[in-house]
Amino acid sequence: MFNFIRRQTVIYKKFIKFTIVGMLGALVDFGSLILFVELFLWGIIISTTLAFILSSLHNFTLNKFWTFRNKEDCFFEQLYKYGLVTLIGLAITIITMYIMIHFEFYYIFAKIVAIILVGFWSFYANKYWTFKLKRKNFIRK
Repeated sequence: MFNFIRRQTVIYKKFIKFTIVGMLGALVDFGSLILFVELFLWGIIISTTLAFILSSLHNFTLNKFWTFRNKEDCFFEQLYKYGLVTLIGLAITIITMYIMIHFEFYYIFAKIVAIILVGFWSFYANKYWTFKLKRKNFIRK
């Protein structure tokens, strides 16, 4: 019973860290977008794309080393997996937005629902796939 509670507490703490990283990533995304558009006078599409890439790299790095404390050497393999998880999250967002707007939900509400769905998807996919420790590196604490 106590092991179950301990595991749930660890997962909850990681989810909180994951959420903090996501919020910081949103700041990087918006901040970069504003910088590129307002200061560098770049186009919206290229600025949005670059801001998305920067925030994704930011989130990957913090999640790897802080949220999931993963120190394995397979950086590029994990980056690839993280990119796939992120692209699937984008697809979930687009589908959620499309369906909810089709049924006349307010787009901001639809975006909030999409963020919640993608947040859970991303957390569990990254925890159990992207940053899953390989068996040989697993050490019980």
